[in-house]
Amino acid sequence: MKTRARILIVEDESLVADDLEQRLSKLGYDPVGIVDTGEEAVARGVELRPDLVLMDIRLKGRMDGVEAAGLLRAPHRIPVVFLSSHSDRGTLERAGMSEPFGYLTKPFQERDLHATIEMAIYRHHAEERLHQLERWLASTLRSIGDAVIATNKDGRITYLNPAAEMLTGWTMSEATGQPWARVFRIATFSTGSPITDLVQRAQDEGIVINLEKTVVLTTQAGCSLPVDDSVAPIRDDAGSVIGCVIVFRDATARREMELVIKNHNQQLEKLQAA
Repeated sequence: MKTRARILIVEDESLVADDLEQRLSKLGYDPVGIVDTGEEAVARGVELRPDLVLMDIRLKGRMDGVEAAGLLRAPHRIPVVFLSSHSDRGTLERAGMSEPFGYLTKPFQERDLHATIEMAIYRHHAEERLHQLERWLASTLRSIGDAVIATNKDGRITYLNPAAEMLTGWTMSEATGQPWARVFRIATFSTGSPITDLVQRAQDEGIVINLEKTVVLTTQAGCSLPVDDSVAPIRDDAGSVIGCVIVFRDATARREMELVIKNHNQQLEKLQAA
């Protein structure tokens, strides 16, 4: 059985509010309350956590519907649909700043009310699923052992996970917006030549690039650290490249083991030649 969507009504004209409540019940929704000020809208919205708030813009009290909608939307993720008898440009522009899920101009038809509510609830559910996915992805990237740096198409950093922060010495807030080569300063191990075209090559060629030889990372503090790394293009749904992701790890242990094996082989060769 489908759960009835719970809707809070914010309207300072009692006759309009009562009529709206009856319409919502007729359409199969669950009106959970009626308030007539912006302050009450925020308090009741936080308390009741409705699926949607139908909000008049002009309200009693010091707080109007636009301000109340902003306080419900940003911290609490409660969707709002505006109901207003005003459709002038100034009102619409100000209302848009609170990112409403719909806007109905009074008087409105019942079918328009129904359609607007259904689309608002559908959009809210879609955004919540996306938000959950983003939280899961962020949690996964924070938890993995490899360091991860993401860039936009211009090669500027948009994300660092904790492992990348630890290895580079840069924090997420410091690195965001910086050119990737300023934060991920790498050079070839044998020659010390800086590598500055890694992201551009991955974007131009559209493939994953794995560096065959160990490279050296210079941290923000000026320390040198051998790392293994790869870079891959990030594509949108249309297949267009919109950035890159760099994955790298500390290669100190591997490098030391290679040196031990190399020295061991050299000693064996000397013994065999003697």
